[in-house]
Amino acid sequence: MYLKISRFLEKWSFKFRQKALYYEFKHYIKNGENYFMKVYDRNRNIGKSFTLLQLAHKYKCPIIVGDRKSVEYLLRMDLDNPKKSVRIIVARDNCRGKRFDLALCEEGIPEDLLHEVIIPMCKQVIGYERVY
Repeated sequence: MYLKISRFLEKWSFKFRQKALYYEFKHYIKNGENYFMKVYDRNRNIGKSFTLLQLAHKYKCPIIVGDRKSVEYLLRMDLDNPKKSVRIIVARDNCRGKRFDLALCEEGIPEDLLHEVIIPMCKQVIGYERVY
């Protein structure tokens, strides 16, 4: 009996945490502010990537990732929306020259690349910043 209650509460706590992330990012998007949420090792399986996909579909903006493996992961996760594709960009020096009103950043982008390339090419950047 207690195990069933525990599993039920764990499932709902995950859903509440993911929704909290969604509305936190939505708040910063609506206010037009740049925001980077600090992500630690203990922040696993809280719906970070799923939240970025939801916001990318809603605001039709790209997701910037650090490597090709993240692109494949997000595309696998996005199989629920086959009609709407999300633009996913790998962060490199050759990104210079592109301009976006809003961009979402996944964790794993090097800090120097983030501040020298990504932030200058976007009016507004929302995402995750890895803290080691």
